[in-house]
Amino acid sequence: YFATGRNRYATAAGSMQEKVTLSLSRLTDADRDAIATYLKSLPPKEPPSPAPAHADQMAHGEAVFVNHCAICHQPPAGERAPPDKLADYPALPGDTLVLGRDPTTVVHILLEGAQSPVTTHEHTTYSMPSFAALSDQDIADVATYVRNAWGNRASPVAKSQVHALRRAIASEPQVFTVAQ
Repeated sequence: YFATGRNRYATAAGSMQEKVTLSLSRLTDADRDAIATYLKSLPPKEPPSPAPAHADQMAHGEAVFVNHCAICHQPPAGERAPPDKLADYPALPGDTLVLGRDPTTVVHILLEGAQSPVTTHEHTTYSMPSFAALSDQDIADVATYVRNAWGNRASPVAKSQVHALRRAIASEPQVFTVAQ
């Protein structure tokens, strides 16, 4: 994960993608192993039990998923790639980003799209398009569905959370570069 930004459990996104691309991927194998060994030595924290998702939100989220997401995140969605073979797209069941306590990164990816990290160890990338054209309720429902389908269990996403993030993204200064 530190070398490529992805493994069978997650793909780096958001600020973690920058950390992998600009720092962790450039370490020696020994340094990455030492960091991983240290992190694995820490005791696990039991997350609080999330509130269950409402059946209507799950049903609508599944419909949005089938119409917009299933083409890439194809069934059998509940299966993971073998440890030595990464899938082309992140497996959603058990993905640490999907199951995060805070759904902001999932919602941000749905609104803005994402691209997997490019590192010296991994040149093959994939990208996910933006689904900003979907309504706040559609985004909240599909995020809730992904966070609670296939054995996942995470807090539901509210329409108000999507609306607030969409507004925050819209107010961010835009940076443009000019090709020379």
